[in-house]
Amino acid sequence: ANEMTLIQAFEARKIYKEIGDVKEARKMSVRIHEKFTLPCACLVFGLIGSSLGSKPNLRSSKSQGFGLSVILILFYYVLSFVSSSMGVKGTFTPFLSAWLPVFISLSIGVYLLKKASVWELFPLKIITFKVPPNYWKTCRIKEFLFIWKIEKKFNDY
Repeated sequence: ANEMTLIQAFEARKIYKEIGDVKEARKMSVRIHEKFTLPCACLVFGLIGSSLGSKPNLRSSKSQGFGLSVILILFYYVLSFVSSSMGVKGTFTPFLSAWLPVFISLSIGVYLLKKASVWELFPLKIITFKVPPNYWKTCRIKEFLFIWKIEKKFNDY
């Protein structure tokens, strides 16, 4: 099933359904969905890796990121194997059994990306102060007059 093309897998599933072999038909349905989940898993692993790699440049955070990414990839493959088996047995639908590991890993990746956001890496303190009324309006007028004077000089030549 893994060596088949998508068209061959669809034909095999159709043949298994016609014969009445429900378990093999479910297995083919799960494998068809898994052919689409593998490229998505690569994108999810890229998201996880980029969020772990964007931590400050410390030796401990690099080793922690590497260890955590290995654990998450192992978790993904174990979850993929378990959910695929449950899909073949009929506990889950073929769609859910193939896409569940991707959705769970994607949620972990989004969580890690939020946790390692740029604002946490570079904490900025925003200083607020009161400005007099019409301050920004007068700044815009001065800016406009300055640009107008420069344009007038170039247009006079």
